[in-house]
Amino acid sequence: MSKQRGEKGARVPRVVAQLDAALFGRRWFVIDASNVRVPRVDVATLEQGLTLIGKGSAASVVGRLRDGVCVVDVDVAGEAGHAIAEDVARWCDRAALWHLVRPSGGADGRHHVFVAHNGQLEELKTYAASVRARFGVSTPNVDVRSAVRPLSTPHRCGGWTRPYGDLRAALRSLPEITPASPRPATRSAVGAVTPETPRPRRRRPLPREWQEYLRAGTLPRIGGQDRSRSTYELICTGAMVRAGFDVEAAWEAIQVAHPSAMSKARASRRRWVRAVWNRAVRDMDAAAPEYAVDDQVMAAVEQGRARLEEVMWSLPARRRPALLLVGHHLLDRIERTQQMRVPCPERDLVVETGITDRKTIRSVLQLLHGRLGVLDTTTFQPARSAQTSYEFVIDTAPEQGVREIPPPRIHTPSRARPAVAGLLSLGYATRYGGLSRGVQSR
Repeated sequence: MSKQRGEKGARVPRVVAQLDAALFGRRWFVIDASNVRVPRVDVATLEQGLTLIGKGSAASVVGRLRDGVCVVDVDVAGEAGHAIAEDVARWCDRAALWHLVRPSGGADGRHHVFVAHNGQLEELKTYAASVRARFGVSTPNVDVRSAVRPLSTPHRCGGWTRPYGDLRAALRSLPEITPASPRPATRSAVGAVTPETPRPRRRRPLPREWQEYLRAGTLPRIGGQDRSRSTYELICTGAMVRAGFDVEAAWEAIQVAHPSAMSKARASRRRWVRAVWNRAVRDMDAAAPEYAVDDQVMAAVEQGRARLEEVMWSLPARRRPALLLVGHHLLDRIERTQQMRVPCPERDLVVETGITDRKTIRSVLQLLHGRLGVLDTTTFQPARSAQTSYEFVIDTAPEQGVREIPPPRIHTPSRARPAVAGLLSLGYATRYGGLSRGVQSR
């Protein structure tokens, strides 16, 4: 068997080609230098794929591993990447699993750990999750995958990397792997992937940086070491989940986005749902909500926000910021407590809104009375001022015109917090345009 040719005709050791034949099945495709699949290029064999490298936009080849084999992709640069790869290899040793470590290229520290999992795939995935938690990295940085660049192919940015250790010994010790049966190229073979449903969240605009990413393709600043396109798309999808998007709304936003934004997702809805949307939903929903969501309360809050905006447009521009600050704080408190009746002591609203003039707060509460809900002044008892205050109530059935006012309750006012007027004003001004002077009301 002759040596196989890699990048620009360079030969790779024969044993590497033999390992590829043992580890990989029959499904191949080529990618460009930006790690995107090159469309309309059929690749029947690995040998054919290697001959395409350097022609057109083809930069490397990716193959599907056989059943019984997976790869742990360590996409972390530097010493941390070396430590993670060694950690995974030690786990494989303890589990008596065959494995082979190959520097993935692109940056020092990044590795691929090929594993013959012998039915312990779920255990490996669980361990990978614990590694991510210990090293403080995200799923794309340490992931268990079934498709990867074969050992004999160069990195998409150039350069062939040799796996560690004695490759002949690795080939001899590789357990027999039953070849995966070829899958018929039918629609049923690639059947639809069911998108996961996120827990209910109030629909709100995306953060400004992700709005700009979708509108103009401007990459926002993110933390961590991974700056790949896949990472940006996963974070953006997570932001859509947090903003209350369902899968159809998110896909619509992707379809109309700037050509350089969400391009991998746009190329395949099925892949995006399976690898990005469902993962983002699981990550965002991993932390249980702080309260049990009451659908009736959430519906009333949504209708309250719509009515608040209607009231805003009926006022002069200079009065709108105070109205929105107080109104949204009341609705936020209702949403947070999942109670239709909430206390609204002026001392708390001063701290939370940053509006130091109590007369302004008082006038806003009077303005909201009858428009957004009911300001119940009978609940305040001067002799028990530390435990009582005015309370604000929104209707449970506004569409039917029937008011269902919950009874008053005893409460403990919140402790004073530092004023955050600047931040809150900026947040609501961003959320509701037309609050500054000189903007005409409708």
